[in-house]
Amino acid sequence: MAALDDIVQHVNRTLVAAAIPDYCPNGLQVEGRSEVATLISGVTACEAVFGNNAEIGRRLGIEGAQAVAAGGTEGLLWFGDLTAALGAEALAERIDQVLARRPLVVADHGRPIRRFGWCSGGAQGFLADAARLGCDAYLSGEISEKTMHEARELGVTYFHAGHHASERFGVQALGEHLADHFSLTHRFIDIDNPA
Repeated sequence: MAALDDIVQHVNRTLVAAAIPDYCPNGLQVEGRSEVATLISGVTACEAVFGNNAEIGRRLGIEGAQAVAAGGTEGLLWFGDLTAALGAEALAERIDQVLARRPLVVADHGRPIRRFGWCSGGAQGFLADAARLGCDAYLSGEISEKTMHEARELGVTYFHAGHHASERFGVQALGEHLADHFSLTHRFIDIDNPA
């Protein structure tokens, strides 16, 4: 058992929650009891250590992963190199295996993909930033009408993986960390959403 207030304070300190602007409520959503034995987590959360992007990079086997500022938030846009160059179809297959969601591939330029950029969730607006970093391809969780044209014009293959699919890992990693840190039972509940 652990005190709820201790868990909330630990999460807020670890994730620097107050420093990250968002359009929706974050943090503790259902208060429950003051003493906690079991922690239930679900989408969405993101941070460099426990975050969606760190986990996507790790699970895709990206080498030399780095996080840079995007949209006014430090460490939001990630990029690195694939262990071996892949075609868009082969990379889409790998993404499908990792995220359990087949990505929509936009603007396959037919060139090998080596430098890869990504940002989970609604980050299609960082495509030009990924291009400036020299990325051959970029993945995010959402797509806009302009994304297709932008990907074509920038020469960057775009992978639309689904917002929910791209944001499962961070909250799972955070839940596992909290379970270890506070000796809790952790259960991740995944209510699938194709968006």
